[in-house]
Amino acid sequence: MNIPIEDRFEMMDTVAKYYTYADLGMADEFLETFTPDGVLDVIMPGATEVWSPEGYLKRWAGHDELKAMVLKSAPEVFGRPHTQGLHHSSNFFIEEFSPTAAKSRNYMLHTIQMSPPDVRDGAGPLMLTHGYYLDDWVKYEGHWRFKYRSYRPAGYHPIYFPGGYRPDGYQPMPREINDR
Repeated sequence: MNIPIEDRFEMMDTVAKYYTYADLGMADEFLETFTPDGVLDVIMPGATEVWSPEGYLKRWAGHDELKAMVLKSAPEVFGRPHTQGLHHSSNFFIEEFSPTAAKSRNYMLHTIQMSPPDVRDGAGPLMLTHGYYLDDWVKYEGHWRFKYRSYRPAGYHPIYFPGGYRPDGYQPMPREINDR
């Protein structure tokens, strides 16, 4: 598959902007990574909105819901305060590509620095979750934007979910790249 380098780099930059703007609570800038009707699905504890084979999803659809999510999640995660959350991304891989649409995936690790009372003696940052994103892209107003993002966690830290959390029916990342 021949992917123009400009397209590849624009998509990689958009992924980096998504994480950076979410971490900093920059909601308006975050919205620039999605189409106006873009959707973000996250498999997570307590979600009851949408069933998938991997578990229940929390869904944010459209700019209004995505903006509200960023403004709420920047200072806290699942209702617990933290001083800083940082998303770490790797293994960006484009699975399908055309001049107007694409599919990709990337690994993600989310660390957070906790605020009292959760900080223990000598405690530093902790890993909240790790997993991977599946992305559907479209060219929107001349730029690559997320039409759909889906986060598939391998698990979450037990500080938020006693006993830890693995999504119902969790399956490791498919061996076949295009097995979605």
